[in-house]
Amino acid sequence: MGISYDQFSRWQELAAVPEEIFERQMQDKTHVPTMAGLIRAAAEPWYPGDQRDRN
Repeated sequence: MGISYDQFSRWQELAAVPEEIFERQMQDKTHVPTMAGLIRAAAEPWYPGDQRDRN
């Protein structure tokens, strides 16, 4: 197919991001979502009411 192992792995990580986190990041008007940011947001612990910067 012509994609690298690294790219394939990143796409798998992106596909594993829970829908709730994906939607929250996509609706956040304070930044432009990136693949790395979405994956990082899913990997970090998050608690309701957490006001940390989620970029």
